[in-house]
Amino acid sequence: PAELRFTYSALGKPALETLAEGRRLCFNLAHSGELALFALTWERAIGVDVEQVRDTLPFLALLESVFAPRERALLLALPEEERRRAFFTGWARKEAYLKARGDGLSYPLDAFEVSLLPDEPPELRLPASEDAPARWRLHAINIGAEYAAAAVTEGPATLRLFDM
Repeated sequence: PAELRFTYSALGKPALETLAEGRRLCFNLAHSGELALFALTWERAIGVDVEQVRDTLPFLALLESVFAPRERALLLALPEEERRRAFFTGWARKEAYLKARGDGLSYPLDAFEVSLLPDEPPELRLPASEDAPARWRLHAINIGAEYAAAAVTEGPATLRLFDM
């Protein structure tokens, strides 16, 4: 551990310096409520997010600042009992993408779209003028009804989840 050296992007995202073997270990982490999510990859960017589905958050007031117009319309068209979960699912998916890019909230949340329903295939829709859409993969992470979680990897990846 004493030999680990961290670097930071211009926006503050931490990274490990290249290891002695010349490989780059990438990581990301997130926490919410009682859960923490850690992700590790070799040689590819990764972002993860976990959000506790909270009844106290006035999520409808946040729609304009979190979602693109089409996402807002899709969310509002859902039955009322599904909206809160869809909000947190979309939020976790968007945060995971921003963290993978290393941009954090400096990149506008309404500049791209994600699928919102936890049971639908995860989809990341990027503007053609931005990153090549084939560069990033959105992965749904099912950790129960009380949380929404997602990962975004640079290129294809197989996720393995470990409960500690």
